[in-house]
Amino acid sequence: MVGSYKFKRPAILRHLRRRRVPSLGVGFLTYHYGYFIVTTLVASGILWGAHNPRGELGYVDALFLSVSAMTLAGLNTVDLSALNTFQQFILFLQLLLGSSVFVSIVIVHIRRFAFEKRFAQIAADGARSGGPRKETSPCEPVPETSLAEPDAIARLAHDDRNGSSNSHSFGMKTLDRRPTAARPDGTQVVQARRSDLDQQQRFNLGGLEYRAIYLLSWIVPVYFILLQFLSCISLGAWIATYKADVTRANGLNPWWVGAFNTVSAFNNSGMSLLDANMVAFQDSYLVIVTMSLLILAGNTCFPIFLRLILWTLYKILPENGYFHETKRALGFLLRHPRRCFTHLFPPQHTWWLLAAVIFLNGTDWVAFEVLNIGIPEIERLPLAARIIDGLFQALAIRSGGFYVVPIAATRISLQALYVIMMYIGVYPVVITIRRSNEYLYRSLGIYEGDDEEKADDDTIYELRQEKIKPVLSFFGSQLRLQLSNDLWFLILGIWIIVLIEAKRIEAEPKEFSFFNVCFEAVSGYGTVGVSTGYPGVNYSFAGEFKPLSKIVMCFIMLRGRHRGLPVSLDKAVQLPGDITTPTEAEE
Repeated sequence: MVGSYKFKRPAILRHLRRRRVPSLGVGFLTYHYGYFIVTTLVASGILWGAHNPRGELGYVDALFLSVSAMTLAGLNTVDLSALNTFQQFILFLQLLLGSSVFVSIVIVHIRRFAFEKRFAQIAADGARSGGPRKETSPCEPVPETSLAEPDAIARLAHDDRNGSSNSHSFGMKTLDRRPTAARPDGTQVVQARRSDLDQQQRFNLGGLEYRAIYLLSWIVPVYFILLQFLSCISLGAWIATYKADVTRANGLNPWWVGAFNTVSAFNNSGMSLLDANMVAFQDSYLVIVTMSLLILAGNTCFPIFLRLILWTLYKILPENGYFHETKRALGFLLRHPRRCFTHLFPPQHTWWLLAAVIFLNGTDWVAFEVLNIGIPEIERLPLAARIIDGLFQALAIRSGGFYVVPIAATRISLQALYVIMMYIGVYPVVITIRRSNEYLYRSLGIYEGDDEEKADDDTIYELRQEKIKPVLSFFGSQLRLQLSNDLWFLILGIWIIVLIEAKRIEAEPKEFSFFNVCFEAVSGYGTVGVSTGYPGVNYSFAGEFKPLSKIVMCFIMLRGRHRGLPVSLDKAVQLPGDITTPTEAEE
């Protein structure tokens, strides 16, 4: 087995530097922006061209809807019920494609593919160099390191070229023969293919890190698909049985409404095919509770639920037998979560995230119940419905984007609190990602605006001192850093919109107020989707903006979706061979 050899770390370092794979981490933000922009432009063209009769949906509105769906902002400038089913389905697909969980699945599969490609390259190097055979015991454990020693791979490849098969050699089958190509000097070059190695060989070459990534490449997609599929069935069946008249009043199929609301809730968009959003479900407890859980499962509590799933599997799987190596991989994930996945944290950080979620949502819940005392829209609800609706609104206001009571009907003091909560909604996860990234200065991640190459000496010194600062001081510095990075963009966007809409603001100081403009911009920047609305219409307040203001909102939503993403030295978005420090290489 690979683990039977003593690794020569300098040799491994030389090999990694010699066969370096292009980094996913260095250009991660660029790839992310490119993916969102291209997908949005294509989808907006389809939305615009598919409208019947042609011309009723302007391209700016089609672009706005596409950006809103892809970034999960959830704002809409037209009633979604007025779109045809094909257009609604395009938005449905964008909600899935823009999901942070879906993007993390793509990253995991890219890393898995890169590992497998890397194994083929190393095996090809070993096949060229050859080497003496050495028998090892098949019972020795797989190492935790991610790549095997080149000399060991050479011995494996040498066995293959000589046609030998030894059951003790690396504890796996020998490599299949690979095609060769002649160099000008007459030597034979072995061409690397992923198919040259079977899955067991990849497990042995990759160690526990590859096993852990392979495990995540199955668990996270199952989580993503199964949870939404089951919820689509349950919500669709319930709505078709008890609220079919509500959906048909909007010209919609109840099963389709259930499926769309499920995907919108899980991916924290807030888009709804119903003109009145969730107002019709104020007393529908199953719908409210199910969508509340989906809002948590697809966003702020995703790292918590994922770690709980992995921990449960680790506890119930047997030590020996068929699941032995799977359990070891689970243990590796629980010990080194941020080495493998952006949204999987160590225990202490997971508990901190849970505490932050409870505190912030609890604050919103209490504020909804207390500040809305005396509001007719709230007082007419039964006590049980008022409590459940308050909890749902608290969960939705930070990221979910739905509203069960019209926002304009609530107290202005509550609306002001909502502005704050929408802006800071992303912070618990962002700060936890930063705090748990041990691979930059052994504790910090480089995020947008933090790149050391662009930072001054004071900033670099501050970043390098983070590890030894008290926890509260760390969180304070991260909040200041985050505010300095993204607040200016939001303020600039609001100012431009106010310039464009100045006459309307002066003419309608109540319905088209400066506060409503700020509320809409923060909702878009926080990718939340709740809106104060406008009298006489069901779509978002942004639907009353001029075309140029809508385009500015598109930039705000796109920029807001990319807050807090890792840019460079986050191990969870790096490909094998991306060595950032000698210390990391020796791991």
